[in-house]
Amino acid sequence: MLERGKKYLLSSIALCMLILKSQHTQGIWYIRLAINLKHLKQKRLAFELISLCPFDLVKCFERNTLLKVRLQLFSEICRSELKLE
Repeated sequence: MLERGKKYLLSSIALCMLILKSQHTQGIWYIRLAINLKHLKQKRLAFELISLCPFDLVKCFERNTLLKVRLQLFSEICRSELKLE
């Protein structure tokens, strides 16, 4: 609901609370939080968040999605750093 209204910051706070409370659905919340941080122009923070994700607690399809988002963020960060040089 919050993401539809483009309230990414408030949504990110709610997702952090969900990550701390739940253990079996953490992968979904990490994915959503990384995407929200990307919308907030915090790509490096989103990349670090995914790097800290406990992959052993994440289901297989969520793990693949997390790795895909992480690769996208990495390539976007590298592209933006190359533009600055």
